[in-house]
Amino acid sequence: MKLERIENPNRELFEQFVLNNKPFIITNSVSNWECFKKWLPTNNNKINEDYLSTMIKNKQIPVRENVDYSSGEWLGKTTEIDFQIFYSLWKEHYIQFKQQSNNSNSNSSNNGINDDNNNNNKKPKYYLASLPVKTYFKELENDYITPEIPLEQNKSANLWIGFKDQVTPLHHDFSSGDPGMDGLHAVIIGKKLFKLFDPELNVGCFKRKREWGQFHHAEFDIDKPDYNLYPEARSAICINVELNQGEILYIPKLWWHYVKTLEPSISLNFWFQHMGSEMLKLTKLWGHMEDYLDAVYNMSTNQVSNDKMKSILNYLGDGKQSYDDHQIQQYKDDPFRFMKFPKFINSFSNAVNNPLFRNHPSKEQFKIQMTQLVNNWIDRKELERKQQENK
Repeated sequence: MKLERIENPNRELFEQFVLNNKPFIITNSVSNWECFKKWLPTNNNKINEDYLSTMIKNKQIPVRENVDYSSGEWLGKTTEIDFQIFYSLWKEHYIQFKQQSNNSNSNSSNNGINDDNNNNNKKPKYYLASLPVKTYFKELENDYITPEIPLEQNKSANLWIGFKDQVTPLHHDFSSGDPGMDGLHAVIIGKKLFKLFDPELNVGCFKRKREWGQFHHAEFDIDKPDYNLYPEARSAICINVELNQGEILYIPKLWWHYVKTLEPSISLNFWFQHMGSEMLKLTKLWGHMEDYLDAVYNMSTNQVSNDKMKSILNYLGDGKQSYDDHQIQQYKDDPFRFMKFPKFINSFSNAVNNPLFRNHPSKEQFKIQMTQLVNNWIDRKELERKQQENK
């Protein structure tokens, strides 16, 4: 399946894709942003002539280190580095990639990009991943145009600077206390591969991680698929998308996606909420929500420390109650105890708290229906467990 490529869609057309939960590509928009030209590196190894280097200068930034996922963290261990050092490494990689690409074009029989001895095949050490521009790079805020809906919701762009072949594993987007957001991903420099999976068509295809805060991550590894361990993934229906420099991909709410940088890349992404796509969680996306609830129910509580469980309980509660070790163990043994916290149940309809939805005619009805669906799921699951225990 190929996605539609649409040049500068108006709001009405854009929202049709949102309401249909359908991805598409926006063209001829990013090319009008100042960053499309300003952020392009010069063709030499001097970083002091590059716009990004001169604007950001010596600033400590958090990056992901050794992006091999062995640390147990999703994108690798977080470490701080001077932006100048990071950018110098990235630019060296970028220049080498461009030179090798030019060489391969002039001599197709010897593709230097695939030469095992070239530096671009060395595992990249750092990944600048999803850093809010307004927090870390305010100097760059005037270099791009925030799309209309994220702008209305005062959403910041997030900056990504990646080396060739860096990966964001399979997941769907998530904000604290609200399972699911719509997203836009704009490639300023380079090219990326997106593997998209429609949540309606892929219910039950991906087992979720069972750690608090990671339920939106899949256990299944796209790069090293183990179909013996995850046979359900064989049924997954994938849409492959190559997102080129200057294009924006709309990623609908709750769509699973995996991302790989095909070239050294700089990108911006924007998240937003939309009442229309939120309503779909009651109907075509409810199966996906049930998968999410099931992952919470099956959370690996035996791997959760008492301190971590206490912080979860304080987050879900009012933060005033104290818990001893015996009480904490009771919550570990019975997931229904914390799933019944009002804050947990309400998290599935948190998007209605967006000030822009204050007067939306469907707001209260959506919240009532979603709360009922979640409560019904918990009640049904609890009954199933009791019946199983009585056998």
